[in-house]
Amino acid sequence: MISLSFAELLDAPETKAVLGSIKTHWGTHGAPAYAERSGPDNYGEEASVKELGREGACRQAALKVLGSIVSDAHEKGYGAIIKIRSFLDDQPALDESQYECDAGSKWASVEFLATLATLK
Repeated sequence: MISLSFAELLDAPETKAVLGSIKTHWGTHGAPAYAERSGPDNYGEEASVKELGREGACRQAALKVLGSIVSDAHEKGYGAIIKIRSFLDDQPALDESQYECDAGSKWASVEFLATLATLK
């Protein structure tokens, strides 16, 4: 297992491109007020370790997960993703500032628990 920074993921240009106009809030503390919500739901993706190395595959899997969440938000008409947490082996990560990645010899997988919302 590898732990990586949500802040670094959020600041990456690739992440900003994936999120577009969708607002995000990591962690469960201090989430913004919302008018309507859906979830939380579990989203997961994988990426090849062979092609990208362990950390690179973890970052790619995290971007793919965010892309899935954004796609779901657009389909359901929500403009924000709140209370995003890393979720691995049926347990949320203890440190909300980090996301966890299960990086094996071939594949890296990342799971996020996220709530879609319309902010007030």
